[in-house]
Amino acid sequence: MSIVLTTVLPFFAIIFCGMLAGRRELLTGEAVRALNTFVFYFALPALVALKLAQTPLSALFHPGFFFAWLCAALLTYLSCALLGRVMFRTGAGESAVQGLGCCFSNTGFLGFPMLVALYGDWVAGPFVIALTIDMVVLIPLATVWLQAMSPERSGSIAARIMQAWRDSLLTPLIAAILVGLAVSASGLNLVAPIERFLDTLGQAAAPSALFALGVALASRNADERRGELAFLTVGKLAIHPGNVALFVTLFAVDDAWAKVGVLFAALPIANTVFVLADEFDTYAVRTSAAILVTTLVSILSLSALVYWLG
Repeated sequence: MSIVLTTVLPFFAIIFCGMLAGRRELLTGEAVRALNTFVFYFALPALVALKLAQTPLSALFHPGFFFAWLCAALLTYLSCALLGRVMFRTGAGESAVQGLGCCFSNTGFLGFPMLVALYGDWVAGPFVIALTIDMVVLIPLATVWLQAMSPERSGSIAARIMQAWRDSLLTPLIAAILVGLAVSASGLNLVAPIERFLDTLGQAAAPSALFALGVALASRNADERRGELAFLTVGKLAIHPGNVALFVTLFAVDDAWAKVGVLFAALPIANTVFVLADEFDTYAVRTSAAILVTTLVSILSLSALVYWLG
């Protein structure tokens, strides 16, 4: 229980501080966007690049984990999209967002900093694999699905896939992963000034990201179709980690990596899902509400899972 009290709950406490600031209107929407920009383009990439550069390349790859995360993500996406359409008679575009919401975790802003604090820098390995699959497979899959349902979109399916992949790869986090992997592969140590720079900048990632998340959550409400919110919450916090637990067993994943994989899957829905839904004007309000609900529920579910896994 001490690990929950000393490591997990303080992360959520920062989110609540942000929610308090948002409720009291101490920060405006423009200020939150600026804070998110700082985290997305500077602080989090610095943290990721540093942890990867400091980790031996051999410790960053696990083929079994790669296939386990990929299979669990695809199974969760497709099954939840189909189940949501059957249960709530949603449209094809809404089903695409529902499926993505059930399998796209907040690994960057919440999961990676938290699990590094829990288990150490080696968490960079499963994080890179999970994030890469999410960005290179899930986002393009959802984007093409939504584009196919949008009458305003034109072009062949192949062109849409290439555009989605390009947009997913041209992000600061992917660039940070490539830089970190290159340094790790070279076997060279970072020079002291660069290491100190990345370390100082990276330390701002977790508190800034969590505080900004709290402010954003303060403007959201959970009044949107509670049956669908319950479905998305169960999908994200139970079905997704359950599927990961199944596949890490089938692929004989190392116990430590398996534990971190299940915890990554048990994280709340990432704000990236809302951004995509808002861009296509599809299921955006309910996605926003689901992010709030899964974040609040995960305070208990994730804490219990950390305690149970040990």
